Amino acid sequence: MTETRQRVAKVIEVAFATAASDGIAPGELIIFMDKLVAIPMVAEGIRSYLEGEGIEEEEIDLGEFMQAATDLKVDTLELIELSDSYLREASSIIGEGVAINNLCVALCIVLCAGDGEVSGLESESINKVASSLPSIDVNLSQTMAQLIIEGPNAQDILE
Repeated sequence: MTETRQRVAKVIEVAFATAASDGIAPGELIIFMDKLVAIPMVAEGIRSYLEGEGIEEEEIDLGEFMQAATDLKVDTLELIELSDSYLREASSIIGEGVAINNLCVALCIVLCAGDGEVSGLESESINKVASSLPSIDVNLSQTMAQLIIEGPNAQDILE
């Protein structure tokens, strides 16, 4: 597994573990599948913008993201506890990049909202994830989440 795929896989795992803090609802899985193409497109757009501002960022390749999503073991995600040690390990794998750190929190928000609402437990989990990553900008994370939600749906791409 490439380093980029490993980082992206950890972002996806953390986001699903966050959404699973109150159990994974079908809507949370559906929104992930529906926004599968929009997620890396938004991350790449933010990365390009940051590079324009002089901030070097690692590219988040669509193919690597899709492969990491394909490798996901959904049945084990509810077993992950967002402990301090788990989040330290996740943060060390994800790295310090602004785009990928904020993508992680944005994806947490999107998945948690996938069942129609963000529960109190999910909100606490999102905050815990955000505080464990070194390069979080709350406004950027929220903007990325909104862009993912508003992004293309799988149905739009197929038509």
